[in-house]
Amino acid sequence: MVNHPSILTNWDLVFEDNFDGSELNQDNWNTTYYYGSRTNTFNDEAQYYVDEALTVANGTLSISANKLDQPLEAFEGVDQYLLAQQGKDLFFDYTSGMISGHDKIAFTYGYMEIKASLPVGQGLWPAFWMLPSTGEWPPEIDIMEFLGHQTDTVYGTLHYQDPDAPNGNAMEGNSVSGIDFSEGEHTFAVKWTPERITWFVDGQKAFTITGNIPQQAMYLLANLAVCGSWPGDPDHTTLFPSSYDIDYIRVYQNKRGILHGGLGDDTLSRTRGDIYGGAGDDVLSLSKIGNLYGEDGNDILNGGERKNILDGGTGDDQLFGYKGHDELDGGTGNDHLDGGWGHDQLNGEDGEDYLFGDRGRDILNGGAGDDELDGGLGQDHLNGEDGEDYLFGDRGRDILNGGAGDDELDGGLGQDHLDGGAGNDLLEGNFGHDYLQGGLGNDQLFGDKGRDSLIGVDINASTRTALVGINEIDILTGGEGADIFYLGDTTSAFYDDGDNLSLGEYDYALISDFNYKQNDLIQLHGSLDDYLLEATAEDLEQGIGIYLKTARQNELIGIVENVTDLSLSNQFFKIADSVAV
Repeated sequence: MVNHPSILTNWDLVFEDNFDGSELNQDNWNTTYYYGSRTNTFNDEAQYYVDEALTVANGTLSISANKLDQPLEAFEGVDQYLLAQQGKDLFFDYTSGMISGHDKIAFTYGYMEIKASLPVGQGLWPAFWMLPSTGEWPPEIDIMEFLGHQTDTVYGTLHYQDPDAPNGNAMEGNSVSGIDFSEGEHTFAVKWTPERITWFVDGQKAFTITGNIPQQAMYLLANLAVCGSWPGDPDHTTLFPSSYDIDYIRVYQNKRGILHGGLGDDTLSRTRGDIYGGAGDDVLSLSKIGNLYGEDGNDILNGGERKNILDGGTGDDQLFGYKGHDELDGGTGNDHLDGGWGHDQLNGEDGEDYLFGDRGRDILNGGAGDDELDGGLGQDHLNGEDGEDYLFGDRGRDILNGGAGDDELDGGLGQDHLDGGAGNDLLEGNFGHDYLQGGLGNDQLFGDKGRDSLIGVDINASTRTALVGINEIDILTGGEGADIFYLGDTTSAFYDDGDNLSLGEYDYALISDFNYKQNDLIQLHGSLDDYLLEATAEDLEQGIGIYLKTARQNELIGIVENVTDLSLSNQFFKIADSVAV
């Protein structure tokens, strides 16, 4: 299966060879190394690259490795001279082929991809790689290397200069395993930017390197080596000829161009395009299309009129979406995110962040840390996630999810949906007809103004447990308006700990302001005959206790505080006819 990563929808195809003709396109490729050699004996390779090993037919470039009946002498000139200088044999037992883009076309950054079928056999070593146009070495980017006897693994490597390493050269890489790469066609690619190189196999991200990244023009090579210090020699199982079949080679680059700040405190702006701040405390601004990446430092990112991605990276950053449907990612640090106009997504990620949706239907995700989220105008969705967060819906019909931690949720104006999640949470519906669900933990719910629904426990289908509300004491305060206090739904009663020998005094809902004159109601599970009302014990809040009848000891599930004239009638209670959600 060959897929393409989603990044290609925002990049231009700047180079493509589909090998559609009947011969190699010499405008794109040479068939020797840049210095004219047709072999590489430094790796103990035993092949000699000849043009006859390259054939183009049916949209495929085939590089064929062959074992010779009679050894082939290296061509006169560069190779005979170099081999003599190295004390190497001038004769070769194998031929193969290579293509090289030196002196043809080179690229600084981009997405470089090959689609190919790989040969099988001990001693075979196909590769797709890059070298610098200057002729120096390193750097070298090995996009794909494959050993013909190890068919379930491909390798990617970056070679770079390191004065502390032997001979001043070092390398870093990784491998991808788990499928048989000798079966069918596969794509191998790198996404190379000034900050990182990411390897892709069959369109899926494999791994990333972020250090010692080349910052110079480089060209592409593809070759099929035979023998060498890594793959070893062919043996009796290796079949010749063996072919490395290439369907295409493509290069994509960002269609809007890239501006890089590098080191220092930079102020960078442009109409269109991507801007990378690099190190330092940077100010990055767009007026129209593009994306901003603050990277290191305490950065200020100003989006444009269109849809932008703003990524703060590390540091305490300030991100302003302005117009358009934007995505703002704070990254690490204590960040300030302002979506501006448009339907935006704000991700605080790590740190103690402030997220303001402003205008539009926004999604705010606090991430890790103790965050403050303000939806602003519009119908917003706020997710506190980890940490002790404060969520304010502001204006509009908002959804607030506290997530983990002891959170405070305030719906603001509008008909809001509040879910505290895990932790001991404080929920306030504020103005409007609101739905409040405390979730796990000892929660306080205050409906305030409007016809509110108050549920202290977790009844979400994905997280609901058999004993809903066990070990919880929730405080439910309706405020003004005709409110419903939920002590059960059609599935079960809430706050029943399942222990028929206990009174249930460690799990119940305290209804602090029940007012039948405001048409408040208490919802129960089952039928009214399943319950009885009694004055609470002295060690509990004073009021009427609502008990679920059990086989032995009745179970306390709720206390209606400061009320004495309550009876099990339809005037005060309703039986659930649906799940509370």
